[in-house]
Parts: sequence; structure tokens; C-alpha cells
Amino acid sequence: YFLGAGASKPFGIPLTREILPKILESLKKQDLFDQIPSGDFATKTRRKMERELSGFLEYLMPGLIELYEESKKQQRVSASKSKPKNKFNEIRLPLITDVLSIVDHLIANGNKPYIGKRLVHHISYYRHLLDRAIFEILADFITPTKDQNLLLTKFLNKIEMEIKNGYDLT
Repeated sequence: YFLGAGASKPFGIPLTREILPKILESLKKQDLFDQIPSGDFATKTRRKMERELSGFLEYLMPGLIELYEESKKQQRVSASKSKPKNKFNEIRLPLITDVLSIVDHLIANGNKPYIGKRLVHHISYYRHLLDRAIFEILADFITPTKDQNLLLTKFLNKIEMEIKNGYDLT
């Protein structure tokens, strides 16, 4: 068996390529930072954090919001047509890992980008916002359903049987 990140997909956990679109959608709806209990930050502060993250992403990757909107439109058109969609023309957003890599590179090298007309001195703040955004998206999937628990148990029983039969698993 070889398990990659996609092994969690049957449990409803988004794939890496699905995380950034979910973040962008939640930023658009202004409900991204609502998973953590309300004692965390006041609603006004959460909305400010969302605006800051949205602005940061737009300045970090100009056109990202428009590209996201275009990809949503493309998905709606593809869904309404019966013919298979052309993979070569499909709009692909960057992976969240790509975004994190860019931000980590800026931090590691001491780069300070401009956001609007303002020099960003504390880029690690935006890195923390990205971490929180990822957590918020994944928080929806923490509690497995009964069917997901059964699927996981079935899989783990199979692995246990393989080990008992002398197979080495890593």
C-alpha cells in the first residue's frame, strides 16, 4: 500500500488543490474565521483579519481573485454541458502549498513586500493568517460520519491483517 494525501479524500477531507479555492470562497462569503469558538476574537476583528488575508493574497499573487472567479464560472459551464471538459483549458489555481512556499521564502530571506503603498514588516503575521485559514477549512472535517468511521475501521482491519501475516508496512 502507498498512501498519499488523497487517502483522506474518502473521509471528506479536501485535497491540497481544493484548500485554496475553499479559502477564497470563505473569504468572499466573509465567514472564513468563524470555526474557532467565539471567545477567540470579536467578529469585527475576524472580518478585519479576513480583509487583511484577502488583500495579502491579492498582492502576493495579483489576479488570484479574478482567476478564482473565472474558474468558478468555468466549473458552472462545464457542469451544465454533457460533453467532458477539456483538461488543457481548465483553469488551475495555485496549490496552498505553493502559496505557503512563497511566503516562507519571503520570511526566510528577510524580504519585505509592499502591500498597496505599505511596506510589510511582519510577513509572519500573514503566514499565521494562512495557517489559521487552512485550519478553519479543515476544521469542518474533524468529526467523521458513521460511514466514514466504518470505512476507516475496514481499512485498518485490512492493515492489521497484513501485519499479522508477516508483511512489513511503513
